[in-house]
Amino acid sequence: MQNNNDINKMDHDLIGKNHKEIEKKYGFIYYLETKDEMILGEKVSSKSLVTAFLEFNKERPLRVVKLYDGTIQDINTIKLTDIKSNLLLLSEKRGIFYDDSDNELATSFGFLCEDYFAEIMEGIIFFSGKEDSVYSFSEVLDKFNIKYHEPYNLGQENIVNLRKLGRNQPCHCGSGLKYKKCCLEKDIKETGKPKKVKTTYF
Repeated sequence: MQNNNDINKMDHDLIGKNHKEIEKKYGFIYYLETKDEMILGEKVSSKSLVTAFLEFNKERPLRVVKLYDGTIQDINTIKLTDIKSNLLLLSEKRGIFYDDSDNELATSFGFLCEDYFAEIMEGIIFFSGKEDSVYSFSEVLDKFNIKYHEPYNLGQENIVNLRKLGRNQPCHCGSGLKYKKCCLEKDIKETGKPKKVKTTYF
């Protein structure tokens, strides 16, 4: 097991970079995203999402990644018991992982181990990882009857892929607003799904 000094050395170069650098560094080329309220037309239970994630993770140690508008601010180790208790508080809009600001550039938190990176927000999970981890997580989501977009391969070296624009990413129209506060609802009404944008990996 790695100690805190090893973890800090290993992840220090990620500070200040986009969260996609985690996928690049660890070779997380498979991805899935749970369907949120905008897609389903009904509220998604944050408690169910968190419970499913905790069951999937079991007792695996996690590093907590703090992000601000998708940029990595800090990576720390926190006791797994504290991670569990604070994630469960998300459904009550409380705890250290809940962002109560109405700032367009929101703070969010992700959870990292050697096999996957999961960014968890109220009502949605963005999950990238190794193939086995992504498909194992999808099986847990099925068990909890949580709807998600089908897992897919982000691509091989130097291949440009179309990836769903995240609801907290800048809108494709260039307004500077987050996608969820701008064109997401319009895109879903017109096409039934979020806009896809070109992304180059590795």
